[in-house]
Amino acid sequence: MLCRISPILACTVFGWKVRHYLHLVVYAIPYSGISANSSLKTDTVKEGSRYKKRLNGKWEWVKANKDLSVTVPNFIGELLDDYYQVDGAPLGEKNPKWLQDDYVKFIRFGQWRIECTGHGILGFITNHSYLDNPTFRGMRQSLINAFTDIYILNLHGNTKKKEIAPDGSNSLSLTQAAGSGQFDYKISPVLPTPQVPDVSYPSTVIDSIDFTFTFVPTVPAASTSSVQALMENPGIWQKTINLVPSTATKGNVSLSFSLNPDQLNQQFDTIDKETGLTTSTRVVTVQATVIYGKDSFVQSLPLTLKDSVLEVGGNLQQQQSIGTGKFDYVINLKPNSIYDTTTLKPPTAAVPTTLPSFDLSGKPVVVTTSSPSTLQPGQTAFVNLIDKINVNFGYQFVADKPVNNLKTIVDIIATLEVPQSWSKNFILLHNEQSGNITVNFPIDVASYTQLVKSIITETGVNADSYNLTITANIHTTGDTAFGPINETFSPTMSGTIKNNVLVWDKELTTSKTGAISQTNNVGTKSFGLSIPAAEIFFGILSFIFLLCLLGMIMLYSKNRGMGPSSFEREIEKIRKKYGTRIAESISNSEIEGEMPVSMNSMEDLIKISDELGKPIVHQSGGSLGDVESYYVIDGNTKYEYSFSKGEADVTNDS
Repeated sequence: MLCRISPILACTVFGWKVRHYLHLVVYAIPYSGISANSSLKTDTVKEGSRYKKRLNGKWEWVKANKDLSVTVPNFIGELLDDYYQVDGAPLGEKNPKWLQDDYVKFIRFGQWRIECTGHGILGFITNHSYLDNPTFRGMRQSLINAFTDIYILNLHGNTKKKEIAPDGSNSLSLTQAAGSGQFDYKISPVLPTPQVPDVSYPSTVIDSIDFTFTFVPTVPAASTSSVQALMENPGIWQKTINLVPSTATKGNVSLSFSLNPDQLNQQFDTIDKETGLTTSTRVVTVQATVIYGKDSFVQSLPLTLKDSVLEVGGNLQQQQSIGTGKFDYVINLKPNSIYDTTTLKPPTAAVPTTLPSFDLSGKPVVVTTSSPSTLQPGQTAFVNLIDKINVNFGYQFVADKPVNNLKTIVDIIATLEVPQSWSKNFILLHNEQSGNITVNFPIDVASYTQLVKSIITETGVNADSYNLTITANIHTTGDTAFGPINETFSPTMSGTIKNNVLVWDKELTTSKTGAISQTNNVGTKSFGLSIPAAEIFFGILSFIFLLCLLGMIMLYSKNRGMGPSSFEREIEKIRKKYGTRIAESISNSEIEGEMPVSMNSMEDLIKISDELGKPIVHQSGGSLGDVESYYVIDGNTKYEYSFSKGEADVTNDS
């Protein structure tokens, strides 16, 4: 018989044992459905004859009151009768037709054969309906009572049940999505330093000076700020005055403080008197310090007191890679005849409106405005002429299904390296936003160049070129109707520094397309395997079962002599098959005028019991308890079937 193993299978191994025997056999059943191999047959019954008829879910012997054409069970039909009842009561199912499936008949036949033998195994690859279908509860009870061990491997192949099998997972594309990251940058060339002269004020008319210091970081973060004034007689002595104590801030910094020139002159006079030295030029340096992570920003503003004149430094603004700092002040005047106002502010610095531009040879060619010049990707930038590079990075996430709670985290890292030699990372930015993200950050090329010089000095090795890579590590999370989104993406902007020239790659946009996937347990695939893979898997599994079969057959052959005797097997066979119809007797009572009738087999005795409607009585006898008697009493007649241990052994040997 040619068989095809369906993916909707349950592999079952039954072991019936006396003492310690367990054996394994595997068969494949080709299909499910009511077979033409019927368990019933049509027969003609004459009037007055007895025939079997199903009454209350059981096949009972009845007498025909006329000639009939009846449907009666054949051999397998009688065996299947056990599956139509639970605890001796009918199933009560309106349509128990599934008990006529071929695989059910094969299992019942195998069960009967093992019961007759007294020990053995039964194994099938079958439909799995009998495992939980209510129609098969009689079958399940019969199998449990017949076998000491039952092993079931259920492959859960029924998609209609919508089961979740631990090993039956498959990754399905539920939401198509794409992420796109784009870098852009502007290179600001070094501008000529603005010629901002120091500003002189007559100190005799100054009452006080109100200062402010502001700092705008490139990337907002926590910082610690303070302001000090350093009084000194250059080269001779110094004195520090705390104007603003250390203050913790987050984001932009704004500090305010005041100075009084008269009080400063008094302190200088006191120190000159104590030291016996005259300070002809009295210098006071106001210094603001911002500690920003591992970096620090320091900006100084010099004040000079000389001959009743106060000079204030003209450069009030300073820019570094981590941020921009700026001093500002308002001079409060005493009543005087010089100024027609009560306050003075610093003059506006004259900033040049043009700057030089250079070609690839470094020669100036044209005059342009002072706005930062934008170099196209792939163009050359001379490191010595770069003041700063402002980089813009944007990331957009799109999906074809609604996404809720979309959150994007980006960490931007600069990597300076000489391949296969050394590498150093710089954390430029960390940012979290809901949805898509756009960030700006500077690249301090000058500090990277200085680092390269330091490494060359320490190692003594000078490389021809250095790689500068900006990486945006993106982590996107969100929720969809199909489960969570958890995506990572790392677009890069790469450049090379060679001969003091920086060249960026032309490709600034990177996209990652694909699918947001969710692991979903699907019953149409066994153990999460595709159909070809499943066929290979089942082939390997069948081969393993065959090896087990061979081993168990060898074990069975080896231990066969240790099994139960023929006498014990016959007793167990009768108990299993007719136990519900047998009454146990505890004593042997003699019947007056008894007429014994010996029966040839237990089956003949069963027929007598059915004909007379009498019970079967069982009694063990013999001097050694080695004679088993089964009998039916009808008046003085005793229909008896008995056998002894010796007779059973002789029959088995023959």
